[in-house]
Amino acid sequence: MRVSAIRAAVIASVYAVLTIALSPISYGPIQVRVADALGLLPYLLGFSAVIGLTVGCAIANAISPYGIWDMVLGSFTNFIGGSLAWVIGMNFPRKLWSLILAAVTEISVTTLIIGYVLLHLMYNEPVFISIPFTAIGSTVSYGILGVGLTKVMERRLEGSL
Repeated sequence: MRVSAIRAAVIASVYAVLTIALSPISYGPIQVRVADALGLLPYLLGFSAVIGLTVGCAIANAISPYGIWDMVLGSFTNFIGGSLAWVIGMNFPRKLWSLILAAVTEISVTTLIIGYVLLHLMYNEPVFISIPFTAIGSTVSYGILGVGLTKVMERRLEGSL
């Protein structure tokens, strides 16, 4: 139990610090949230990573220009996407295709909730900006950085998982 709480706290801290430190590219309709590369950690490390991502996002989004709605919807997005990545990691063999499936799931959840609900429906960003740019930023974060980070961690942790 203790390791899970420490793991969640470390992930939350890293997520919040990365997002805030890179705030010029972390917020807005056109963004690449580098901290979302951590979004695939639940696939590898379990549910404590989901909690860490959710809390870290809430902390980071406290300074978001979209205010409380970004705190709520961003955290919800990380909770849902992270939970789905965790389920994929628990139920499929640890192969590149299942990691990519987890990344595509995260990209889809983020594009729907952040791109469509938050940016388009709530903040009236044109859908031709909110959807594709959220998808592109999420693809960079989850699909490129996240898959790469997870594969490196998987190799490093081999035998201890």
